[in-house]
Amino acid sequence: MAELLSLVHGRLSQAKAKARELVERLQRLAHDFARQHLLDQKLPEAEKRQYTLVMGMRSWLFEHFKHLQRAGRG
Repeated sequence: MAELLSLVHGRLSQAKAKARELVERLQRLAHDFARQHLLDQKLPEAEKRQYTLVMGMRSWLFEHFKHLQRAGRG
């Protein structure tokens, strides 16, 4: 059983090229996942297990964390 639950938060540069590069890598990962699904379709059902891949990237701050921000950041 291969499972992962991960939440990662960080501050990245405002350079749009850097964010775009990261989004492209995430899109490649989603493509790889979909490709593996297609390759495994020919396997017997007994050899497969259902998985869901959920990814997202957005500039935002969780409302309940706002009070933890240091002065001068926003």
